[in-house]
Amino acid sequence: MAFLCSSSTKVSCTISSRTVAWERSPSSGVVIFMVWVDSIPEAYFSEGVNFFTPRGGLASPNLPYSGGMESLRIALVDDYEIVLRGLEMMLRSYGDTLEVVELDLNRNVDTPVHLTLYDTFAATPGDGADVHELASNPLAGKVIVYSWDLDETRVQAALANGASGYLSKGLPAARLVSALHDIHRGEGKVFPGPSGQAKSSLGDWPGREEGLTQREAEVLALITQGLNNAEIADRARLSINTVKTFIRSCYRRIGVTDRSNAILWGLEHGFFPDHKRVQPRR
Repeated sequence: MAFLCSSSTKVSCTISSRTVAWERSPSSGVVIFMVWVDSIPEAYFSEGVNFFTPRGGLASPNLPYSGGMESLRIALVDDYEIVLRGLEMMLRSYGDTLEVVELDLNRNVDTPVHLTLYDTFAATPGDGADVHELASNPLAGKVIVYSWDLDETRVQAALANGASGYLSKGLPAARLVSALHDIHRGEGKVFPGPSGQAKSSLGDWPGREEGLTQREAEVLALITQGLNNAEIADRARLSINTVKTFIRSCYRRIGVTDRSNAILWGLEHGFFPDHKRVQPRR
């Protein structure tokens, strides 16, 4: 079973000969990680590690928790295979509680799942037609928007559009998994990242090897799709000046000087949306 754990001092530990993953919150310095065990050795409680059950209560030492997280089937949706592969790899560490069964690139879900995680990278936001179509699909289960854009108006519009939840890309992986289970159980809808959280490098995206940040890559992807600066600003919820700043930094990183060559570079380096369904890695 899965336990969400936190500690202000430990950065990793080994339980039942298994070293567990960890993530440190930059705002609080607390380490958050998940473990899968039948019971928790009492020694770890005395060392200052808190073990929380999936419903938020403190677990007891050496006693199994009977209400462990069930294993959820999840579909991942975005226009870019590299983005979904990055998400899949991140979630694979939590395979006891999440099974990625489908990766859809510009396609609707066609396998029954509990949850569909809709990544907004270079895609229409949660209040657009794509999320509405997913939410209308009975096979998709609960549709959850995964985005940097936590603007309250857009979040509420996405929920009104049929989304069952809205997650910040600033969430550490362990907290993301916990939030997915909370939404499935109906115990929450909106989960922002920690305040002051840097827009980090969870997952993957096109152009990462060339040094592009996730936001720079998203702007370049939208350029490659043919959007103008005003359309990019609206899609990504950025100011025009911020869009121009990202464009200039993109050009420097990829070695081009104008939009036409940026589009050509993008087409050659995987920045045009895919239209297919791919199989999860086993």
